[in-house]
Amino acid sequence: MSDLRRRLIDRMELVPGPLNTPCWQWQGCCGSHGYGMMSVGGKRFCVHRLSYQVFVGPIPVGMFICHTCDDRKCINWEHLFDGTGKDNSDDMVAKGRGRLDNNAKLSSEQVIEIRKLCDRGLSHYYIAPLFDVSQATISRVNTRTSYWWI
Repeated sequence: MSDLRRRLIDRMELVPGPLNTPCWQWQGCCGSHGYGMMSVGGKRFCVHRLSYQVFVGPIPVGMFICHTCDDRKCINWEHLFDGTGKDNSDDMVAKGRGRLDNNAKLSSEQVIEIRKLCDRGLSHYYIAPLFDVSQATISRVNTRTSYWWI
């Protein structure tokens, strides 16, 4: 058994999960985001991503590793799947864990209006005070880096 596989197994505990198989809950340190963390070769990694790599295979470039069980500490490869950021957000919404805009300062209508103003050629400098946001926020809205679901 590989050293990394052994390290993962040694630091997990079986707990009941919402699925037909138990969660393998990480018992090591966690980051402020609630995901298990481990150092490998002097770098810190989320353990659910390491588990996926060890038990499933390489993670496709740019993909997230999502949890079917919604337990951030779970490293059971049967509860993990790869997906895009949109897949991850859609999964969250489908399971009723939140809305895509739950912390949003701007409404959908405001985002649409901002994009229309940008399309008309108005500067971010002019638009930002109209919505009480920064010029950087206007830029992120316009490029769909923020509020991409609208």
